[in-house]
Amino acid sequence: MGAAPFRVALLFHRDLAFCRGVLGGVEAWMAENAAGWHVRHAPSESEVLESLYEWEPDGVLGHVYDPDLAAALTDWGGAFVNTTVTLPDLEVPVVDADHSAVGRMAADHLLERAYRSFGFFGNPWALFSRGRERGFRRRLRQFGYSCSSSYAEYLPGRPARSSWVRIDDQLAAWLQQLAKPAAVFCCHDVPARDLAEACVALGIEVPDEVAILGVDDDRFECELARPTLSSISLPMDLVGYRAAAMLQRRLKGQRVSARPAKVAPSHVVTRQSTDAHAVVDPAVRRALVFLQQTYRRPVSVLEVSRAAGLSRRQLERRFRHALGRTILSEIHRLRLGLACKLLADTELSVEAVAARSGFSGARQMGGVFRRLRGDSPSAFRQGWRHSASGRAEGTTRTASVRLPSGAPRPR
Repeated sequence: MGAAPFRVALLFHRDLAFCRGVLGGVEAWMAENAAGWHVRHAPSESEVLESLYEWEPDGVLGHVYDPDLAAALTDWGGAFVNTTVTLPDLEVPVVDADHSAVGRMAADHLLERAYRSFGFFGNPWALFSRGRERGFRRRLRQFGYSCSSSYAEYLPGRPARSSWVRIDDQLAAWLQQLAKPAAVFCCHDVPARDLAEACVALGIEVPDEVAILGVDDDRFECELARPTLSSISLPMDLVGYRAAAMLQRRLKGQRVSARPAKVAPSHVVTRQSTDAHAVVDPAVRRALVFLQQTYRRPVSVLEVSRAAGLSRRQLERRFRHALGRTILSEIHRLRLGLACKLLADTELSVEAVAARSGFSGARQMGGVFRRLRGDSPSAFRQGWRHSASGRAEGTTRTASVRLPSGAPRPR
């Protein structure tokens, strides 16, 4: 008879989209590696400790951000792998998103829309929030911009013990002092939805006066909000897959690096909350509205110029001045965003994705991918679905769209 299976406790709050995605990756790793783990699921909270100790697991894999639970698991001394960088001074093996890269992707998405006033709304001490803010600020500084910040006690879920009234009052005061139009990056989708609701209560138009971007692409939070929320999509299943592989190595007594294993963000899922441009020029605004309506079909720069009421030469010059890129570059950017979504969320062939996204064919789409992302459509899809080459430790290579050298700077 073979050795008895390892007993593994999976501590996750399954109401969180991130945790559900991570669990999917854990289950995929178990299926592919015939691990034979004997598992128990439980919420990631300190109340589970009595049952956990009674069961005597060999290892724990969890999304642990409760300080009491984290301290108890550290004192327990068994094989423990975490999937969130939240608590300061928690020195355990961890697989999580590359939070600085998340912040950079957020900045790129909002800079592409020509905003010049920026805000960040997140947790004041959680490491994932601080890392996202740091990456956001650094990227903005590269283009000469600063950022105003507001903080509340947000952890991965909606705050349970914080005063909702105090948060609302704080948000209202901060939103009213932001120079409009403004673009606000939130540390994840829960504060993004609260921010959207605060804007509605104050009569602030989203996205015309304040654009809002979250993280996790939690469909419940993003699509229940009005307007719907744009969000950065993370390869959560890849986090889970790598975390399970890391725990297996620990269970077998192998050494694991103390440095966090980082997984890069995938792409921005654009919904209504950032579906606008902070552009003053009315002709350029007309051109952008026309492009939003037509980019999925063959559309020429001359058509766009006619819709804007200018000659092609005049519009190209004013478009570059307002956005720092050409009309054709904007068409490619819009098509690329849709293609990324289709590659990640559907089983459509690369050729079908190209057709639905407005490209003339797979070859043209591949060229745009290589120029703007640095990879190919197939590589993007494989990385998103944690292909065999993408499961090795390290950061998955998924870059945001590169901003042109002439991106808008402060005036």
